[in-house]
Amino acid sequence: LRHSYLQALPDAPPGNWGNDTLPDVPPVIAKTDEQAFAQLTTRVGRGDRGARCDLATCYRTGSGVTQSDAEAARLLEFAASRG
Repeated sequence: LRHSYLQALPDAPPGNWGNDTLPDVPPVIAKTDEQAFAQLTTRVGRGDRGARCDLATCYRTGSGVTQSDAEAARLLEFAASRG
């Protein structure tokens, strides 16, 4: 897999996966880019701001989704507007 956030190590310390603001949401652990994209989409729906940036990266690189610079920019602009 191309992105380190798509792979989790069993002994990774808490907070390594952009989950500092939502402790009840499990880390992204996926075997495929498509699974990671689906998990990130769920996390975005739950308000995880870090996941929104990771989802934008998926769109920018075409990992698990059809590549779209426009959607990546939209997600990043939204995340930036929220702080």
